[in-house]
Amino acid sequence: MKRSMLIFVLSASVLSFGTILNLNNHSSDPATEKDYSSVHTFMREQVYPKLSKKMNFSPEKSFSRCPSGFAHSIDEQNSSDELVYGTLFYRSGCSRETFCLFKFDVPAKKIYLRNNEDEKYASIDAFVKRSDDDKPAEL
Repeated sequence: MKRSMLIFVLSASVLSFGTILNLNNHSSDPATEKDYSSVHTFMREQVYPKLSKKMNFSPEKSFSRCPSGFAHSIDEQNSSDELVYGTLFYRSGCSRETFCLFKFDVPAKKIYLRNNEDEKYASIDAFVKRSDDDKPAEL
């Protein structure tokens, strides 16, 4: 009984200490924090479907304990209110590979893609066509 009570007290202490640390480390200011929800929505609704067709990706045919398909990360350091930069990833099973880089024009709601830093950005349609012609984007 004493042992289980001691374990309970220690567990509660660790949990509360972790919560306090987490609350104290969250120093972001909501007034300066950027809202990328429109970028995430655009990527999910407009970009992923077009690229999924190009990669012949079908969620129904893909079964894995790990998520498959496209994902992206935003480069907050180089992004602004007008232009958002980031990286698109293609996940297959439990592996993830960089697919391409993107630039999103927020006011115009247009996305531009390129395979690497040496290439110029192209519209998504031109990128997919160029990839079909040259096959550089396939993993």
